Amino acid sequence: MTVWNPGAERMYGYTAAETVGTDTSTIAGLATTAEISDLLARVVAGQHVDHYETQRTHQDGTLLDISVGLSPIHDTDGVVVGVSAVARDITARKRAEARQREIDERTELAQRLQSLGQLAGGVAHDFNNLLAIISNFTAFSIRPPTMRRSRPTSARSARQPNARPDSPGSFCCSPAARVPGQSCWTSTRR
Repeated sequence: MTVWNPGAERMYGYTAAETVGTDTSTIAGLATTAEISDLLARVVAGQHVDHYETQRTHQDGTLLDISVGLSPIHDTDGVVVGVSAVARDITARKRAEARQREIDERTELAQRLQSLGQLAGGVAHDFNNLLAIISNFTAFSIRPPTMRRSRPTSARSARQPNARPDSPGSFCCSPAARVPGQSCWTSTRR
């Protein structure tokens, strides 16, 4: 390294005196030799490397997420004589992205659980309806016949007890025979 500016000092924690004249292994972190060799070969071939995301090591040992841009430095004859590296600390952005992914995953899980809860509630409601029918039928079946209430099946059997169908003034209580706005008293004469 031939130049180390104040921004690099703040980002990596090393002073210019500690880095100028050394190779990049002090800050390489998790980068492999093959990774660094590949990048340098591309730059020496005249290519620019934009926004290469990787991790590097701070002086205190913590890992930094960085985005690096590499460009060749040419002499007057156009021969590549060096590499210019511009690094940006993207650790905060990576953490924010990870937090957002976690929030999105939790939100999706909550929505799935809510849907499952609604489905379970609907199934439970239907099941309770079936149980109520079975329970009521069972209760009706075990009653003695004298306690059972019979329901009229026709208008003839729906008349008042002991009333003959041809007697005047018999009362019809069948809902099917009622007409809104009219009296239910009937008079049958022969």
